Amino acid sequence: MTHRLSGTFTILAAAAVLTACSDGAEETRSIDQWLEDQHSEAEGPETLATMSSRVEADSAPEPGHGVSVDFSTTASFSAAKFSCYGDGSMRVDVETRAPGGTQGAEMGSFDCAESPNSLNPEDWTLESPEGISVNGHSSEEDSAWFFVLEGSEN
Repeated sequence: MTHRLSGTFTILAAAAVLTACSDGAEETRSIDQWLEDQHSEAEGPETLATMSSRVEADSAPEPGHGVSVDFSTTASFSAAKFSCYGDGSMRVDVETRAPGGTQGAEMGSFDCAESPNSLNPEDWTLESPEGISVNGHSSEEDSAWFFVLEGSEN
């Protein structure tokens, strides 16, 4: 009887592992589809740049580990939107680079279910920016983020 119970337990444990793995794979597919949808929706004449990345649950901010875009000349930013996947929340940091230096800003925590969240570039932009870095972090669950920057190169 013990052997049979062990066998039954082994089968139940294996089923639980397979279910967890399939749930993880399904979540990965959902995040992939969400990112594809975000890219498709972001294309437009005002779009200067888009950035995105996956985020593991409870990831801490790491300076210099955001997604960066450098412009061929200086740029002007007119609007920005931050979106994140899922029902949790995520923090975002933005850094702009200009000939005179860099300026970073912690934008705070955003509710992913209320995405997209509008950001005012005047709150974090240096005059005549040449590049931008964005870092989404501190998600409560495995997730992804998407950042749309509107404006033009000068």
